Amino acid sequence: MWIYAPNTENTSIPVTFHLEEIRDKERAAGLTDIRKYQIFSEEVKAAKRNILYFLIKTKRNKKSIVGYGAHAEAHTLLNYCGIGPDFLDYLVDRNPMKQGRFLAGVHIPILHPDKIDETKPDYLVILPWNIKKEIMAQMSQIGGWAGQFVVLVPRLTLYDSDGTEGGNELPIKEESE
Repeated sequence: MWIYAPNTENTSIPVTFHLEEIRDKERAAGLTDIRKYQIFSEEVKAAKRNILYFLIKTKRNKKSIVGYGAHAEAHTLLNYCGIGPDFLDYLVDRNPMKQGRFLAGVHIPILHPDKIDETKPDYLVILPWNIKKEIMAQMSQIGGWAGQFVVLVPRLTLYDSDGTEGGNELPIKEESE
């Protein structure tokens, strides 16, 4: 879909019915109400606090945590939360162009996924949450040393090495609105 957004004084590009359809959908979803964004902002802050609480508590318990995936969404999440190598020992990514580099802003080293078998971390944080099942299948060997998967968003969730939600007790502090 192409959307042209001219200045309101520019009449050379006509306003089509598609624009009104989009505006209607936005209104129906509450996107014209500032309160929708204020609630979302508070939910994002609560998620950040829960993520940091989990990471701090886990590190205090002398557990190792590594991340899988050095994509743009991971970059945004980790930088927003201030998560660096003090929380995630390293990241892995299958893309050889990313390996041997550092994630910008937070300076977490990006390594080959084989590093996970060498270091046997307690937790593997799956950053591309939209493909978590694929990654869990690829990395299921972490069960051999009782490793577990963690997905940070949209809700902090712990998974056993077979992909079953739950696992051991997750040290999080759920916040309500």
